[in-house]
Amino acid sequence: SLDFISYGQPGKLSNTLLWRISGNGLTKPSYLFGTMHLTDKRIFYFGDSLYNAIEQTQAFAAELDMNRLGTQMVNQLMSDKEEKAAREPVKVKEAVNAETWNKYKDLLASKFYKPAEKITLDDLEEMESALQAEIFKKGDMPTFVDAYLFDIARKQGKWVGGIEDLQDQLEHINSEDIEGKIQTALFDDKYYRSGIERLIKIYNAQFLDSIDAMYRGENGQKDYIMIKRNRKMAQRMDSLSAIRPTFFAVGVAHLPGDSG
Repeated sequence: SLDFISYGQPGKLSNTLLWRISGNGLTKPSYLFGTMHLTDKRIFYFGDSLYNAIEQTQAFAAELDMNRLGTQMVNQLMSDKEEKAAREPVKVKEAVNAETWNKYKDLLASKFYKPAEKITLDDLEEMESALQAEIFKKGDMPTFVDAYLFDIARKQGKWVGGIEDLQDQLEHINSEDIEGKIQTALFDDKYYRSGIERLIKIYNAQFLDSIDAMYRGENGQKDYIMIKRNRKMAQRMDSLSAIRPTFFAVGVAHLPGDSG
């Protein structure tokens, strides 16, 4: 069972960041905590209940194994670089229908300072990565929440690991939502930051239902890749909890809803 744990303020059962996992033969509880993968100090004000949960467990698992993350990312970057060098870049115009192209082509040309017909999917990804890197650099903390909590657990001598594989996350990055990639690439820093500001406020208020709504998109449908990842992570959490009480830290968007 999943039990609500007061995290610094009262709230509805569905609106909390920290959950206790018990029952189904478990001799000791495990815990699940929703994080944000950011370095903004406003999301680092953890309550005693969170630190106590880490202390009471024997293991820590984030989405990815932080011990291997650096090596995995470097290898993936090298692989991506080789793959891009070996293929012809895909033009945005060729990847979308005529209606979508006509909707965004002038905006794209203005954003990238070159003819829209020459803009590629790689250009979109590079623009999004630059926006994310800028937000990350402007944070006050030296690392993001998940890595910070991982370091606490590691220093306590706990087993540490992950409940996803890098390829699971890359499926999201490599999804076919080209229009979504276009929209993100067209954000300026101010607009992107305003979205992050809104998300931080919702996160600190622990409004999981609002976070769920944000990630459903304009059509109100859930992300099938997110659901696929949730199922895999839940299965691995179930297995690890049966071995030893574990503190799980995953992105908060994975928590809410009937498939969260």
